[in-house]
Amino acid sequence: MTSTWGPTACRTTSRSAAARRPRRRARNGGGPAGSTRWRSAPPSSRSSPRIAALEAGNYANEALFAANAGVLRQTQAVDTWSEYQADSIKKYEAQNLAALLAHTGGTPQEIQAARDEATRRQAQQDTLQPEAARLGDETAALNAESRTNLAHHHRFAVAVTLFQVAIGLSAIAALLRRRVVWLVSLAVGALALLALLDGFRLFL
Repeated sequence: MTSTWGPTACRTTSRSAAARRPRRRARNGGGPAGSTRWRSAPPSSRSSPRIAALEAGNYANEALFAANAGVLRQTQAVDTWSEYQADSIKKYEAQNLAALLAHTGGTPQEIQAARDEATRRQAQQDTLQPEAARLGDETAALNAESRTNLAHHHRFAVAVTLFQVAIGLSAIAALLRRRVVWLVSLAVGALALLALLDGFRLFL
C-alpha cells in the first residue's frame, strides 16, 4: 500500500487547518469582529464613571463646606445666646439695685441710672433673641444641606464602585471569552447607571 503523505498532503492539511481557524475564532468571539464586540465600548459607558467620580467628589466637598458653615453658625448662635443670658443677669442686677436704692435712701439720680441700665439691657435682649434664633435656624438648615449632599456623595460613590466592578468583569470576560461573565458585567453596569441616576435625584 502506497502512503499518500508528502508535500501535497502537507499543503492540503495546512489549508484545511487555516480554513478551520477563522471559524473557530468566530465561534469563540475571536478575530477582528470578536475583538470589537468584546473590547469596544460606547463613549457614554466610558464617560459615566468619570461623571460619577466627579460628582462624588463635588458633593463631598459641598457636604464638608456646609458642615463647617453649620459649625460656624452654631458657634455664633451659642455666643449670641450667652450674651443674651449675660444681659438678662445684668438687667436683674440693675433692677435689684434700683429697688435697693429706693429702700435705702439712694438719690433719685442713682435710682434712675439703675433703672436706665435695666432698660438698656432689656433692649439688648430684645435685639439678641431674634438674632440667636436666626442663627439657630441657619445652623439647622446647613446641617440638613450637609446631610443631603452627603447622601448624594454616597450614591455616586456606590456608582463609581459598581462601574469599576463592571469594567473589571468585562475585562475578565474578554480575556476568558466567557459570555456569562460579560452578561454579569452588563448587569453590574446597569446597577451602576441606576446608582448614578439616584445620585442626582435620591429616589431610592
